[in-house]
Amino acid sequence: MNRGRADGNWGEVVKPKSVELLYLLDSGDLDYAFEYISVAQQQGYGYIELPSAIDLSSMDYEEFYATSSVEVTGTDVGTTSKQKGASIVYGVTIPSNAPSPELALEFVELMLGPTGQQIWTDNGQMPIIPAIANDLEAIPDELQQYCTE
Repeated sequence: MNRGRADGNWGEVVKPKSVELLYLLDSGDLDYAFEYISVAQQQGYGYIELPSAIDLSSMDYEEFYATSSVEVTGTDVGTTSKQKGASIVYGVTIPSNAPSPELALEFVELMLGPTGQQIWTDNGQMPIIPAIANDLEAIPDELQQYCTE
């Protein structure tokens, strides 16, 4: 249960970065927080796993996630914007002006290959296998074996 603020009032505790909630958990000022499973695992917190149908972790539920939305504060004072649900995914690229493109390629190959997939999994980040690319032809030949369009 969320203990609320120091003045005893119950309410929401919202921080700009969810990781800022960890200090409040550690101090006992919060009893629970919504965090990524990877954060809970890496920090040694107990957690409850939500079903894939609602936890935004599976691209298989992309259409279903999009049926939900939330209104968030806009960039201008007094404005809001509506954000539709979508899978939480991470992207990677090698910038065309990378100072060490060969090393960047090695790093991305490590990330997408079996060793990297195991590191991601061990740290609570379920990799998308194969990785999804917007334009396979733009991907270096060495990485194409790990990707699909």
